Amino acid sequence: RKQGSPRTVTNPADRRHIVGQVWECDAAMIEDAFKVAGRGFATWSATPPETRAAALDRAADVMEARTADLMA
Repeated sequence: RKQGSPRTVTNPADRRHIVGQVWECDAAMIEDAFKVAGRGFATWSATPPETRAAALDRAADVMEARTADLMA
């Protein structure tokens, strides 16, 4: 979910090269994000380490496969 104001991100080595876009947020949006993360913490903490590791491996695989999309 994208809220707030979009901001262009440039390559620090070459500010002419746009590498992506991020969305600014306010304090209320940050508070909401922490609340959502907090609700998932108990379940995540109770998940066996092997299952958590497998989930993180899958997430890394997806991110690697979609690097171009994530950078756009």
